Amino acid sequence: MAPAQLQGPLLGGPRLTAINVREGGLAYRAKTSKGVTQRQAMYQRILVPVDGSSTSGQGLAEAISLARLTGGRIRLLHVVDAMPVAVSADALAGYSADILPIMREAGEAILAQARKRVEAAGLAAETSLRDVVAGRVSDLVVDEAVAWSANLIVLGTHGRRGVRRLLLGSDAEQILRTAPVPVLLVRGE
Repeated sequence: MAPAQLQGPLLGGPRLTAINVREGGLAYRAKTSKGVTQRQAMYQRILVPVDGSSTSGQGLAEAISLARLTGGRIRLLHVVDAMPVAVSADALAGYSADILPIMREAGEAILAQARKRVEAAGLAAETSLRDVVAGRVSDLVVDEAVAWSANLIVLGTHGRRGVRRLLLGSDAEQILRTAPVPVLLVRGE
């Protein structure tokens, strides 16, 4: 495959001059501020938020394909969103203390299933289970990407539009707006 010639800054970093697909994975040559050309592997650290839905499964499949191509590593992230439980705590009274451990167990099961898919593809995967009580899930995903030094975030999205998106919000859109690394959105069917 001939290298693609692209011009323009690469996310505020060095100027991207070529992309090559070679046996060693996907790579690009970039000129540094001192004019030195370096070969750098792309997408070596891929963060994949998973929630057990078919949409997140499609995002995971795409991340697996990219990791195979680039020789990259995958970190699977599941966020236990305690906000709906906290909001309805008055209605649930004594049951709310029992729900969070159940949600964490379910999150561990989701991570284990996703990890099996990654390992079945011949790749290694790390997992991370995080809780959010106040704030947005999207903020935690971005924080995880920064803390782990991810090069890419891959996530499935439902592709909501119009009033449904306005009323429900979009974690994917918020991640896209605030992430300091590229975000690949994989639209669900």
